Amino acid sequence: MHQRIEGFQKHTVSKNPITENLDMNDKCVIHPNEILEKYCASHQLLCCNICLATEHKTCSEVQPIDVVQTKSTDASSNNTDVILELQSVTEKVDSALASTVKDVDGLEKKHSGLRNTASSATGKILSKIQEMHNVFNSKLQETQEKERKYLSSSRIHLEAFLNTLSVAENLLTAVCECGTPRQLFVTASKVKFQIQKHLERLEKLHGKQLEITCEINKDVDAFSDIEYIAKLNEIDVDQTNIVEIEDQMKSFEGSMRVDDALLFGSKTDPAKLAAKEIAKYAEEMPDMRDGCLLSDGTVLVISYGEFRMLRDGEEMRTLIELESDERPYAFERICSDERDRIFIKSSQGIIMEYAIHDDQLQHIRDISFDVAYGAFRYFANKFYCLSCPYKKGSGLLIFNENGKLLRVIEGTTERGSELALSSDGQCIYYSNRQEIFCRDLTGKPPYYKHSKSEDPYSYRIYHGIDVDRYGNVYAFQEGENCIVQISENGQECRDFLEVDSNFRPESIRFDHARARFAVFCNNNVYREYTQVVKVYELIVDENESEECVADDEKEECVADDEKEECVADDDD
Repeated sequence: MHQRIEGFQKHTVSKNPITENLDMNDKCVIHPNEILEKYCASHQLLCCNICLATEHKTCSEVQPIDVVQTKSTDASSNNTDVILELQSVTEKVDSALASTVKDVDGLEKKHSGLRNTASSATGKILSKIQEMHNVFNSKLQETQEKERKYLSSSRIHLEAFLNTLSVAENLLTAVCECGTPRQLFVTASKVKFQIQKHLERLEKLHGKQLEITCEINKDVDAFSDIEYIAKLNEIDVDQTNIVEIEDQMKSFEGSMRVDDALLFGSKTDPAKLAAKEIAKYAEEMPDMRDGCLLSDGTVLVISYGEFRMLRDGEEMRTLIELESDERPYAFERICSDERDRIFIKSSQGIIMEYAIHDDQLQHIRDISFDVAYGAFRYFANKFYCLSCPYKKGSGLLIFNENGKLLRVIEGTTERGSELALSSDGQCIYYSNRQEIFCRDLTGKPPYYKHSKSEDPYSYRIYHGIDVDRYGNVYAFQEGENCIVQISENGQECRDFLEVDSNFRPESIRFDHARARFAVFCNNNVYREYTQVVKVYELIVDENESEECVADDEKEECVADDEKEECVADDDD
């Protein structure tokens, strides 16, 4: 297998199990000549110096591997969790392989039925039909061979994937038993990367299969006008096993995640976080609907009919402006991904994908959806959308990058209008009247439900929710001039940032690194069209805790004074 599959040919295969300490290879998977030296907590990936200078040059949460491994090992209670999760992935791949083998075994019977269907119609006509029948058989043979090759290729790749998982499981087991903690950490990280890349290739090559049906011509009796006996239709069918494998991979990756609190300590304490203003834009424009913040600090805003770009030190640029008299739609929502691709939702429910190169806007494509939805986000080649909140059975809809529905999570919304995702895409945050929910997408129970108001008849709705790198949620409520911060566990809520009473916040958006965020505000003054966007940097304010300590000491001193006064009274 290793001699046939590209990418495996340089591997060293041993017949004997590993029984002693391993001399592990610390080479980078992407850059084989470089040594793995750092760990990026933002992306949860190992990196070499080249990776650090390219893919991770804007990442602030980078630590040496030894530091990360030491802290993560000290906090870990069971090193076999990684192996157990990998075994679950293996079970999913084994199930996919069994399904593919079944399809291969039943392929002849399936195509025999198609051939007999066409043959029964062929018997009604003479030479011309016989000629077309021969054409049909030839086409069917080509199709059968095409499908056979596809299924055989799929089987080979699934067997290879299963073998890769088996080898990885044996390797991790051996490292767990005989290797050092650092070797286990490095090995598990490399295994994760290799498995993910293999899964991506598998999804690209075999994520879909051809479904062949036979359609008999209704005018078969009018043989003089017949051009074909039966028509073969090739239909793309989702390979659901691949989606299940991908979901299980999320759980496998989750077992290897390094908690930010282990690496950065007090930086994860929400009480110590503060906002430092680094940019401000005041623009004359109609009501802003939404906005996003790119990794280079560029701010993008949309109104009903405009799409604008704002940069510090540069004049505002209008990228798109729809004519009001001929406007076929309006802009409603906008978001970006880790590559700063831009996705704008129109009032027709179509998502328009753009890229900005050298300050020039490039339209890539339009993506259509078959259902009504409101808020949306894009992460890891998938769209996460909230379906229409007033329809029965509303919930979270997950689509692939082409708009194909992959998964429905029922009952996640009731009047929800806002949606956010965690930095790893495993948790979804959404609003429901005066409540904010945090839900795990890997199938675990919801993390929490936060409610600021105890009044069941309150209709104040959270707006503009987003999440920082630590899992803290930021939002504002209608009628209030303050952005609140909800802690990662949903238990603590505090006023985080005051907003000018003349402005009404519409949305809060973090950049991809979750280190900076922008607040988009509309003017509350009648017939005043100056809208404001402020960009903030999330910082750790150590004085916050010092002030609390000082206040506690002050109260303690007051208590001591009162105590002395009481003693003096007793003496009197």
